[in-house]
Amino acid sequence: MKVKLSDIFVKRDDRSLYSIQELVNLDIKADFVERLSQHFQIPYRPNRTKEHNLCYANSPLIRFEYKTTFSEADIINHLYHTLNQKKYHIDMEEITF
Repeated sequence: MKVKLSDIFVKRDDRSLYSIQELVNLDIKADFVERLSQHFQIPYRPNRTKEHNLCYANSPLIRFEYKTTFSEADIINHLYHTLNQKKYHIDMEEITF
């Protein structure tokens, strides 16, 4: 699933260029979360905790297609592992999930 960064994040101002750190501090659009959930057919868990979790299916090291649920932390983790430039044009850059 390929999406533009502008389809993932809510811009706070008129800027177009963002660093990875600035991107992950933006709010994630609810309709993107819904699309991702439908695409992988897994539910979104907004407040997943790591305490007492013995199941590796939800480890941040597991790719999206093998997860049983996902959270905002999983989206951000995927971005950190996928994006490798210093600056990103939010309206033009695409990322694959």
